[in-house]
Amino acid sequence: MDKNTLDIEYCNPFNEDLHEFWMKIEHFGRYLYASDIAVRNDVEVALDIACANGYGCRELAKVAKKVIGIDKNDEILSQTEQSFLQNGVANIELLACDIEKACISDLISQKVDLITSFETLEHINTPKQVIMEYFKLLKEDGILLISIPNLKYETLDDVGSPRNPYHKKVFKLQEFVTMLEEIGFSIIKVLSQPYTNIFLNREIDLLERGCYEKEFISSLYNHSEEAIRYFSLLMAYPKENDIDDSYSIIIEAKK
Repeated sequence: MDKNTLDIEYCNPFNEDLHEFWMKIEHFGRYLYASDIAVRNDVEVALDIACANGYGCRELAKVAKKVIGIDKNDEILSQTEQSFLQNGVANIELLACDIEKACISDLISQKVDLITSFETLEHINTPKQVIMEYFKLLKEDGILLISIPNLKYETLDDVGSPRNPYHKKVFKLQEFVTMLEEIGFSIIKVLSQPYTNIFLNREIDLLERGCYEKEFISSLYNHSEEAIRYFSLLMAYPKENDIDDSYSIIIEAKK
């Protein structure tokens, strides 16, 4: 496992049993940015790709009239749907779909204003095909927020494939931007989250030097929803520089 990444399939920032603090605030920071984009652009319908347990959908649903969440894991979606019903969340629709095997545009009949696709494309073999589906689904002037791992922090094997068992593709930033533009997107911003990566690596160095035990460090962090939200805003809200220091690269693009 590379020291700059953690080999888990997805991260729920509000799972207090998951102790990966820096990963949690990094993931949630992207949705805080997406929610602000939704407010500034009067988003009515947002689509969250690979929504997992729907924590991002829940955040977007506070500011959008409707949120559609897509994930291929039926079991997680069923549990999430029950949770939303129990908590009176009525403006989120959850759909099971493997985006690599099915056309999302056949599943969703309406156009959407915003698509979030965070840490998704590295998990599939056909990223261009999927992005073309995103383009079809967006209204004119609709916004795509998409993130990819920074190639600098992907550990590769001898043939150049990612060692992370959940990753199938690696991306060079300029090639990825060119692909988006060829499909028809205009790039608005390229964003980063450098602080989480910097502090994660400093923490790992302390562990490797034997200065602290992992359980002790984990006990120092507050994993409540209020704390995760605060530190996500403070240290993981995407910004427009320091790309080289960021584990993930986020691109804001317009149709």
